[in-house]
Amino acid sequence: MKSSRLFQIVYELMSGGRITAPELAQRLEVSVRTIYRDVDALCQAGVPIVTGQGQGGGIRLMDGFVLDRALMSAAEQERLMLAVRALSSATGDSGELLQKLGALFRAPGADWLSVDLDRWGQTGKRDTRFDALRQAILEKRVLAFDYAGANGLRARRVRPARLCFKSSAWYLQAVCLERQEWRTFKLTRMSGLRLTDERFSDTLIPPPIEPASGGPSECTVTLRFPAGAAFRVCDEFASESIQANEDGSLTVTARMPLADGWLYSYLLSFGGAAEVLSPPQVRRGLACFARTASERYQKDLPQGANLTQDVRFEVLSYACPPEDQPDEQEAEALEQTFCQSCGMPLTGAPQELGTEKDGTPNPEYCTYCYQNGTFTRECTMQEMIDFCAPIMAQSHPGMTEAEAAARMQRFFPQLKRWK
Repeated sequence: MKSSRLFQIVYELMSGGRITAPELAQRLEVSVRTIYRDVDALCQAGVPIVTGQGQGGGIRLMDGFVLDRALMSAAEQERLMLAVRALSSATGDSGELLQKLGALFRAPGADWLSVDLDRWGQTGKRDTRFDALRQAILEKRVLAFDYAGANGLRARRVRPARLCFKSSAWYLQAVCLERQEWRTFKLTRMSGLRLTDERFSDTLIPPPIEPASGGPSECTVTLRFPAGAAFRVCDEFASESIQANEDGSLTVTARMPLADGWLYSYLLSFGGAAEVLSPPQVRRGLACFARTASERYQKDLPQGANLTQDVRFEVLSYACPPEDQPDEQEAEALEQTFCQSCGMPLTGAPQELGTEKDGTPNPEYCTYCYQNGTFTRECTMQEMIDFCAPIMAQSHPGMTEAEAAARMQRFFPQLKRWK
């Protein structure tokens, strides 16, 4: 306990310069007498501490003091060198600091660990964004950059707070000046990074980078994969969410976001290997998403042609056993997962449901279409399609308004309001 307190005193003196004994005692929660005894012990150990009395006095370290390696254990020295090695990989540093620490600690040059954060196939050109972001955070300067999102490249101006390495990627946590809210930006999607002359004085404390689960835009999804997709499943999902089945297939249960169509794009990235077991609305949504992609290329396929000719990959598939196919009752329930007026997917959250006259939620209609027991607008089915098509096209990158309207022309006649 005492050795830890001695190191804390040295750390405080190195960080804050001159400090009084009462201030140190208050920070370390000990008596002033104990502080003086600890200072004597440090002096005897060779730490050059200078004390002074009266106004402007206090305790300080002599100029030029360097922390002795003896104050750190071998395990602590090893962890520090590991951290520096990882940081050198991120910043593109030559490793000079690592060599100096190795000489200071007299550590052997065993190269048992290599930390390389570059992408596979990267040319080796140094990425200067890390240095610019570090400078902006430390100097509290507003950053400007272009960010690739669901709506293409957009100019952003932010107050940066923290760089975070999460799940094999770097992220910037910052306050977006446009929305005045915390946002998380992936570094690989940032371009044209510029440090502005605008500064801010606030001390920014970012929220946890992992969003709280259980929101209305999340649901629990159960997936099944063939044995041949095990390498990808282990890369993408936590081991505790993966269950191995007797036939070699894998079942995965995980919380996933439903907003912006991201989930369907992600599931299709498995090339047909991912089969959604539940919930049923995600099965239906994935079918619609895949149909849209198929229709885009269907016109390029000649009648009677060999569709697998020149396809240079093995398609992973997994057919549901007959007993797992949805029955007629489940197919009817699938309709209830969409607003029966505008077709918006419904998760069942109370805030998104329409209401009856007595205030009770109506599970068939969304709050935008149905309130207090009546529809919010009187319109024809075509007028509803004309209103919804631009919204749908905006939320599905790559889809035109004409394609969205065509899908709605097929889907809307099945909705209760338009039957």
